[in-house]
Amino acid sequence: MTLEDDIEFENPCWETFSDECKDLILKMLCRDPVFRINLDDALKHPWFSDIEVNEDTDMIVNTK
Repeated sequence: MTLEDDIEFENPCWETFSDECKDLILKMLCRDPVFRINLDDALKHPWFSDIEVNEDTDMIVNTK
């Protein structure tokens, strides 16, 4: 990825990543800050739907 190119997930290494994960990455790397996802909205993104935070340890736990 460069400033002139779009992000592409065509490399085979991306096959293991979910569509939700790729969508979040695209939204976080949006060049225009007006359209870039903010932290609150990023944490509400569907990719985090199976993630919980242990309030005692502040550790992230994937519930899948």
